Amino acid sequence: MTLHHYLAAEKKLPMGSFGLNATEIALEKVRHPGKKNKNRVYNKEIASVNQTEDVSHGIEVIEVDNGYKEVKEHFNHSYVYEIVGYLENPGKSIKELFKYLDQNLSEGESIEVYSCLDGEEQKPRDNKLDVVINLKTYQLGKHIKLDKKKYLQQLGESFKLEDKQYIQVIKK
Repeated sequence: MTLHHYLAAEKKLPMGSFGLNATEIALEKVRHPGKKNKNRVYNKEIASVNQTEDVSHGIEVIEVDNGYKEVKEHFNHSYVYEIVGYLENPGKSIKELFKYLDQNLSEGESIEVYSCLDGEEQKPRDNKLDVVINLKTYQLGKHIKLDKKKYLQQLGESFKLEDKQYIQVIKK
């Protein structure tokens, strides 16, 4: 089953791709990479292609699909988005998620994150997995203090989103 990730905020947030390193190239080169004259462009169509796998693990923030609107009951904030990325394991997507949250949180604000399996949006969350992350004091939960200069890297290397997990990210 697919694990979906959502975020909610008190204000509208920017949507789109974040942390993806894409290059625009002609579609003809994508379709026929083995042709002898690789520099010849046959049409003006352009594609965005990720250069390498290690730089492609960013996130996308998109509108919540109508079929998943019931996930909104897990949030206190009214602007709800879906996050697409490799967020089930520590790595670059997690780092990009927290970078995005940090950039879009102002002093005194919070953003909520919730993950659940496809079709289980109405099921109750697992309160044992709830965590608060303070990006101002660099505190992860009650017991882990992150390094002020490396906190995004530390989150990226050690954190993952789990099924039925609710996270409140604050800057207070």
